[in-house]
Amino acid sequence: MCGKKLLPRFWQRCLACILLLLIFGVTVVSISRKHTTPFPIDLVYLWVDGDDPVWLEKKIYWQKKYGIYNEYAAGVSRYRDRDELKYSLRSTEKYLPWVRTIFIVTDHQIPKWLNTQHPKIRMIDHTDIFPLDALPVFNSSAIETRLPFIPDLSEHFIYTNDDVFVNKPLTWNFFFTKEGLPIHYDDVRITKELEQLLNFPGNEIPKANYQFAMDILKNVYKIDLDNAPTYSGTHTITAYRKSDFLENLHILGDYITRTTYSKFRDSKDITRGIFVIPDNLKGKNVIKSALNIPGKCGVAGKLIMRNMSALETENPCMFCLNDAPSLTEADLEAHSSYLRKRFPKKSSFEL
Repeated sequence: MCGKKLLPRFWQRCLACILLLLIFGVTVVSISRKHTTPFPIDLVYLWVDGDDPVWLEKKIYWQKKYGIYNEYAAGVSRYRDRDELKYSLRSTEKYLPWVRTIFIVTDHQIPKWLNTQHPKIRMIDHTDIFPLDALPVFNSSAIETRLPFIPDLSEHFIYTNDDVFVNKPLTWNFFFTKEGLPIHYDDVRITKELEQLLNFPGNEIPKANYQFAMDILKNVYKIDLDNAPTYSGTHTITAYRKSDFLENLHILGDYITRTTYSKFRDSKDITRGIFVIPDNLKGKNVIKSALNIPGKCGVAGKLIMRNMSALETENPCMFCLNDAPSLTEADLEAHSSYLRKRFPKKSSFEL
């Protein structure tokens, strides 16, 4: 009797152990897939602390030298730091665990709270990627022309600014196809924003810059704009291949050189957004409609500067809280308060 009772009990325990091992194995595989990619994918940020007295003295000197006082080109809002990078990195660690290396491009600056010894973090100074006679530079469009020159940057990389935040888990194939082609998302709501922006008073530089981009696409790339794909995504995380980026820099030649040496934003700067359309026509990327993808980043910063409830209503997978000259201190505090609430957990990237 004793033997008959022990035998089924023994097999029950064996089956229970096997089930536990299977569950553990599936969990491990799931976590592994979440953290791995078929090719390395890096993330690049630009960051500046506009209150740093050394940096500020340098900026004021060059503003006076060039006579730059335009709010859009060199206003306080373009360089103001309210710890957005800290919260953006928290969102990255939580929702993009598969990113290999995070490059942070700065001008002799390091956030006081940043753990620079973290194995994923790499600080890149402007002197690492620019011709020395182009420095100093206070123009993000100029800095973007040097992205593919970041040492050890992977062929496939994603790029963003520190005021963009991931709001949901995103896998690597949200940004790249299995063949490695970058995926870009066009959103008519952002296009409408652009139309509104061009009608605002005091935005002469972005108006002229937009028209200049159209001229470049038409006259340098020889693109029929009436039949070309549309792309207007800017306030988001953007995917690129380094080789494609370099090819566009080569095609644009002196136009790129002029932008690289442009210390402050200018109406004839080349912006990286125009690369997407010619690359698409060459079959080097995929443009999808964001409207067909639930939860895609359709809310750009200009729509939510004073309407934080838009984030809760749309619940996008990414969102941007960009700064602007028109924002009040109360608006900025609303941004900061929302970020503290949305991403309260300290990341491993922090000291």
